[in-house]
Amino acid sequence: PRVVRVTEVFMLTVSESYAPETDASRPWIPLPDVAAEISIERGEEVIRAVEGGLAMHAAPPSGRLTLAFSFLMPAEDGRTPIVHEIPFHVGSMHVMWPAGRGYSARAMGFRDAGNIQMGPRRMRVMERAGIDAGGRLVIVTTAGETASPSGASQPEATDPLGTTIRTATLILAALALLAGLLLPMRMRWPR
Repeated sequence: PRVVRVTEVFMLTVSESYAPETDASRPWIPLPDVAAEISIERGEEVIRAVEGGLAMHAAPPSGRLTLAFSFLMPAEDGRTPIVHEIPFHVGSMHVMWPAGRGYSARAMGFRDAGNIQMGPRRMRVMERAGIDAGGRLVIVTTAGETASPSGASQPEATDPLGTTIRTATLILAALALLAGLLLPMRMRWPR
């Protein structure tokens, strides 16, 4: 009811090694301001905990790389919003928690995928297709509520910053699309 341990695991595919363009003392993966006890479980050769999140301190090698880290978030009456930015493109994302234990989660843009068996535990799963680099991960966890039945859709979490940013983003996206349609083919931006 008072704290939530969050574990995030990213399976990265690095096409070629590159030198990090970020300052090793500033967050590359920013975490919520109230995140505490940040612990790196995999990928310590590339990332380290700094104030405000995780910083890249070395160039990631080409190939597959797993980053895994956990942190604690304070909860008020069993509820906590987890909001942070993802600095790279994500092909698909899953949110999981123990099924049937009185926990639940809602996540912006995710759909309920039901329960799956992971070793000895049944896990509740939500999934989402890609998140672009710079996209916001928004999850609200709750203790003391039961998850909805398998296949039923849960209400989406809302971005705590409200609809202002979302509206501004939609307007900018519409203007960018309009500009792309109006520019001659030879002047289009490269992919």
